[in-house]
Amino acid sequence: FLVDDKHQLLYCGFEKAASTSWLKHFVRASGKWKKGHTWIRGKGIERYGFKHLHSLPEKEARDRLQTYRKMLVVRHPLDRLVSAWRDKLVMKDSPYRKTIGKRIIRKFRGSYNEGDLATFDEFANFVAIGSSNPHWGTFRNSKPCLVRYDYISRTETVEQDSGDIMAALGLGDHLPAIHAHRSTGLHSMETHLWQFENVSRKIYDKLLDIYQTDMDIFGY
Repeated sequence: FLVDDKHQLLYCGFEKAASTSWLKHFVRASGKWKKGHTWIRGKGIERYGFKHLHSLPEKEARDRLQTYRKMLVVRHPLDRLVSAWRDKLVMKDSPYRKTIGKRIIRKFRGSYNEGDLATFDEFANFVAIGSSNPHWGTFRNSKPCLVRYDYISRTETVEQDSGDIMAALGLGDHLPAIHAHRSTGLHSMETHLWQFENVSRKIYDKLLDIYQTDMDIFGY
């Protein structure tokens, strides 16, 4: 959880689920956003006055869990999977391309040549056999059945959700709703699904087994 003491809010976000957009919004709401800032690294969010719940003493963390409003942001798991592949294994400047990408290619092709790209069906196979990562893991770490969340937002409806949440936090007059990028909204689902055309039924079913609980809990 990210702790926003100013607005008494705990935010649970996941990689590839509009996390950067929400972090920017929280920093703007804190009044510490500086002109020219275009990117916020999750691990450096503390410089804006935020904390992570696990870094607090047990009593302080428990008190915040009991009294602060809690927010979770999710995304359709299969859409998130495609987004992770594109951003982490296709983008040239991604370090994952030369680490995990190389490992995937060696596993399924036997050898790696400089410049090779892991295809989506190879990546899907890699995930299906149990290779997890924060960028494509399940939402189970958010403890959706143990934590009583006040707000659950989907990236597919982020514009409506963010406007409603900002209004509930009393920030509606100060911050606009988050604009839905083509890479995260409903358009994303429509354009990403074709990637599964080359994924075998066996692998697809394994992926469904991995993510089915997430889809059931969050209505996908």
